[in-house]
Amino acid sequence: MANTLIKQDLDFKSIKKNLIEYLKTQDEFKDYEYLGSAMNILTDLLAYNTHYMGYYAHMLANESMIESILRKENMNSKAKFFNYLPKSKKASKALVTITVPNPSPNTSVKIDRGESFNAKRDNPTLSDIRTFILTDDLYIYYNAETGDYTSTEVLLYEGEFITQLFKSGPEKRYVINDNDIDTDTLKVVVKENENSTVSTTYTLADDFTNINGESQVYFLNLNENDQYEISFGNDVYGKSVNDYSYIEVTFVSTNGSLGNSVTAFSAPEGITSVNVIENSTDGTDAETLEDLRHNIKHHYRRQNRLVTVDDFKNIVLSEYKNINSVNVWGGEDNIPKAYGKVFVSIKPLFGEVLSNETNKQILNKLKKYTMATIEPVIVDPEYTYINLDVYVKNNTLLTSLRQGELKKLIIDEINYYNTEILNKFDSYYSDVKLNTRIMSLSTSFMSTYNKIVLEKRFIPNLLSSETYFIYFLNKIDETTVTSNNFYFRNKITKIADDGLGNVIAFFYDENKKEFIKYSNETFGTVDYEQGIVKISDIVFSKLIEDDIKVFANPINPLFFAKLNNIISIDNVQIFIEDYHGRESEKS
Repeated sequence: MANTLIKQDLDFKSIKKNLIEYLKTQDEFKDYEYLGSAMNILTDLLAYNTHYMGYYAHMLANESMIESILRKENMNSKAKFFNYLPKSKKASKALVTITVPNPSPNTSVKIDRGESFNAKRDNPTLSDIRTFILTDDLYIYYNAETGDYTSTEVLLYEGEFITQLFKSGPEKRYVINDNDIDTDTLKVVVKENENSTVSTTYTLADDFTNINGESQVYFLNLNENDQYEISFGNDVYGKSVNDYSYIEVTFVSTNGSLGNSVTAFSAPEGITSVNVIENSTDGTDAETLEDLRHNIKHHYRRQNRLVTVDDFKNIVLSEYKNINSVNVWGGEDNIPKAYGKVFVSIKPLFGEVLSNETNKQILNKLKKYTMATIEPVIVDPEYTYINLDVYVKNNTLLTSLRQGELKKLIIDEINYYNTEILNKFDSYYSDVKLNTRIMSLSTSFMSTYNKIVLEKRFIPNLLSSETYFIYFLNKIDETTVTSNNFYFRNKITKIADDGLGNVIAFFYDENKKEFIKYSNETFGTVDYEQGIVKISDIVFSKLIEDDIKVFANPINPLFFAKLNNIISIDNVQIFIEDYHGRESEKS
């Protein structure tokens, strides 16, 4: 019999059993095993109390570590220790110009902040109406280029313009009671009293090294109720706000990602037209518990300085939420090399590339932390598309599924592979891995192999003599470079390579009904080792399709996404050859 308690058992039954085993070693109490006895009830109480204390101790430890926190309010509290502000929803933004009716000569037109613009939905299945607003007063002057009153490019934010007023006081809390706030649009203005015409704008404090007792800043955090709360300084870190001052808080209350992809707006009364320069994008939802679990660690690692490639990646992930994948590389690894530069490429969650306005905002943020000798450069991702022909030999005696059903299984598996493995930076396509996944779909599959053609796309500047570089960035096979058709020298033309590293071209002869080579002319070069095609001396006069497509076969069925390249399976054809087993062999 044990004369000491076993401490590692914390469930109720084990605790009570251990208590009873301990009581058996003494002579003072003998009725602990009788269910109706007072001693048995006391044993239950002791076991319950120990069980509760163990549970609470476990949950306390569990909720104190980022990796195991289960409650969002605890994660919000943990974020404060790392000086991390959980991200709110972000309003989708559209870049537009606004035209108003001609007023009197030499006058300007003011459109007040908060003016709303309804979004036109081109998709009839989307019945909901999205409203976009101006967040600042807009003044429109006569535009000599257009001959009318058209504004410069301006951002419209999806959502509703909200104003909240607070009266300051001792130990007062300023809680913004709107869970749909976009904190990027938050503006805080302080007046000495309600009727004062003089106001002071406070800005968000984001760097303690630049704050002193006179800094007119406010602090923002997410409180225990998952609502954002404003606070002010104490005249040591940040200037305090006098008691009984009036605090005006304005912001956009948004629907986040639901405002993306708006392509047109209806003009409200008093406005002639709204011309969309860039469709609405960058709308995202607030950070979830899992987002915070991942991002808080990246935020702590960045340390507000950009020195290494990982520093750049961490700060982009920390500051910007509309990211599906990001890649960063130094100028020494770029093609061509560009020393002293760091390249950043971002694939957004919505759309294929970021808007120009978003690129500018991210670049300004990076420059704030970058060393003077390093120049950050943002480049759009480029896509290398895979045209895939899949050949499968199928034993019909081992399956009851028809060819159409088997093809659907294969297509679904390829789509999963494309979505989960490819379509991001630093990924790679493996013919072996894909075929292994296909073979596992059915025991009737006897063999499978693929034919792969890589494809790059670009839109040339028509009627302009320029040089174009096509980066496959993987070894390509000789004599496999081809293109779709286009017009050059008023003839239908396509390009190819001659197997010796030169780009050649062929024109379509209407009389012979075949393509004829432009003799004694080359139109660029091909680096088969690096997978780079250079097209020069071709003036594209007209496109036959929406873009120019350049094709090449990879030498190795294992190829990688490098730099700003992303690999994506685009076109798939499935060919199944049925094999009927020994019965067909007898005939």
